[in-house]
Order: sequence, then C-alpha cells, then structure tokens
Amino acid sequence: MIPNERRKYDVFGVHGDVKKADFIDYIKSYDTLKIIVTYNSIGRAIDILSEQGYNVYKDFFLLVDEYHLLFNSYSFRMLAVKNLLEVAPNFERVTYMSATPIEQEYILKELKHLPTVIIK
Repeated sequence: MIPNERRKYDVFGVHGDVKKADFIDYIKSYDTLKIIVTYNSIGRAIDILSEQGYNVYKDFFLLVDEYHLLFNSYSFRMLAVKNLLEVAPNFERVTYMSATPIEQEYILKELKHLPTVIIK
C-alpha cells in the first residue's frame, strides 16, 4: 500500500478501524478499485461493495496472497479462515498464491480440489 512509481492505482485497506464512510468515499472516487482486506474484513467489504451496486463475485478478482498462512492461522483464527474459505468459491476469479512450497498433505481440505501451478 506504500505509494511508489510501480503502483499505478491507489489501494484501500479494509480492517477493523476503517469507517464505512471512508470506504464508500474511496469507491466513489476511483474507477479502478484495489482493495486489501483481512480475513476478518472480507465479509464487511463484500457487504459494502454490494450495497454500492457491485456484483462483487463477478466484478472483482480475489487474490489470497501468502495462502500458506491460512494453514498456520487455521488453529487460532478458525472462524475468520472458514469465512474466507466459504466466500472465496463464489468469486468467478480467485487465486491462492504463495512463494512458500506447500506439501499436499498440509493443504486444507477446502482447497485440495484446486489445481496447483508451479512457476519456476
């Protein structure tokens, strides 16, 4: 989210302290939306975007970066991770990405059916 020459669009972060009005101001101020959410805030972001007339699951691409952290977080943030895993399949376009190699045996059962692409 730090401004730099390579980042073409402003990024808006949705987390516990973000006010709904600020999120709506961002939505109305930009043609191209780049939104970062926490596991806990994805539902809130979906609700607000839907209220503003977006078909979130069609209009947005979901990228779950560092997705190996889902496995680590599952034991102590189970509800937040489960919520993410429940809404993610609704997106027409979703990618789970990690540079950390993940053994098949450690992949969450909710994700085992997904194809794996290794880029070298």
